[in-house]
Amino acid sequence: METKKPTRKRDTDDRRREGIASGVEGFNERGGRAARDEALHGSIELFAGKVLPARNAAFAALPDAPGLRERAYHVKQETMANLDRYLEKLAEAVEARGGHVHFARDGEDAVRYVGHLARRKGAKVIAKPRSMATEEIELNRRLEEDYADLGLEIVETDLGEWIAQLAGDTPSHIIGPILHMNTERISKILSEAAGEELPQDTETLWRFARGRLREKFLTADIGMTSLVTGMQHGPGDVGVVLVG
Repeated sequence: METKKPTRKRDTDDRRREGIASGVEGFNERGGRAARDEALHGSIELFAGKVLPARNAAFAALPDAPGLRERAYHVKQETMANLDRYLEKLAEAVEARGGHVHFARDGEDAVRYVGHLARRKGAKVIAKPRSMATEEIELNRRLEEDYADLGLEIVETDLGEWIAQLAGDTPSHIIGPILHMNTERISKILSEAAGEELPQDTETLWRFARGRLREKFLTADIGMTSLVTGMQHGPGDVGVVLVG
């Protein structure tokens, strides 16, 4: 006669702690809220639905895209394996063109260098590009706090980063800083910046942002590039920087 073995208590009780072990304060609480946020789910789904097809289309239109990607991979690997040599070569080329190169020892040194430069130049407005390196060292906040007497205005010039900055938010992804925001929220944020209600129309919102950011480009006292905040491409033999 078949009998069913009674389930032991330890088989039914889930004793695992909720979330994952993280040294980041409040990580599991924020993660829980995000997991329950239906608007966030919709924004991410919309972003993925647009970006992935666009990426695939761009690759399909590019001659020998797989081959180019493979070459780029090997170039990057070789460069990272000999990074000290390439950085020294780039620094020499930049200095030969009259530039100055400062290698920051850590985040504190990087903030201090930019702050001292702003003080020396009497700068008020700093325009900076999208940079995960500056997010990690909290460059904007620390410049505003540590050099409060200068009254600095640090302006993010990447559209997504700028919108996040206006909202007092932080970027959620390196290529999609505000993928967690929907059009309604973006419209409210830009409307506050404009001082009037803007329609939830992508073209109108983009034109307003473009005009406002263009003013900052033209009036900035200091312009930071990827070479300052985490260089993307810097051909070492000619001493120039490609900003992407």
